Amino acid sequence: REFVPRFEEEGFSMGHDYDPDRVRAESRKLKRNLQKEKRGAMRELRRDSVFMAGVRDTDKAVVDGERMESQRRFYSELSAQESDFKSGGQGGMNPHLKKRRKDRK
Repeated sequence: REFVPRFEEEGFSMGHDYDPDRVRAESRKLKRNLQKEKRGAMRELRRDSVFMAGVRDTDKAVVDGERMESQRRFYSELSAQESDFKSGGQGGMNPHLKKRRKDRK
């Protein structure tokens, strides 16, 4: 190669390879295109994984919400049974226990 730079008459053109060895220029062009495709594929995979994570999170939130609602109903029923048992089986309407509660206060 020459150490004296060669200037083009028509000016610099972006994307044009000025290498006189066409095989080497074509090889560089193919490598460059391969890198672009690789970066594009990696970007697409990242976007897909972000989307899939969002879908997975929404599905999990729905399942968790259903489970929490089921637990809430269960504990509510358990609390009602406990209060019914403590009141003597009258559903909270045992007058003797109500009288005792008033006396304690």
